[in-house]
Amino acid sequence: MNSKPKFNKTDIDWCEFSWNPVTGCKHGCKYCYARNMANRRMGPYKDIGFEPHLHEDRLTAPANTKIQEYRLNR
Repeated sequence: MNSKPKFNKTDIDWCEFSWNPVTGCKHGCKYCYARNMANRRMGPYKDIGFEPHLHEDRLTAPANTKIQEYRLNR
């Protein structure tokens, strides 16, 4: 069963959700935390590596996420 893509609920103080339809980077900064995190959590995206990539399947997340109901329950 495939579910529709949605925003990711977060525990970050200053935001309720995150959305990453584009991942990766070409800058190669020496102390990049994002590259290290991505390499640890790649899962099904291991073939892509950290090259910039548009995840077209995630583009419908805004339409599939009911943000208002979360705000009411805060």
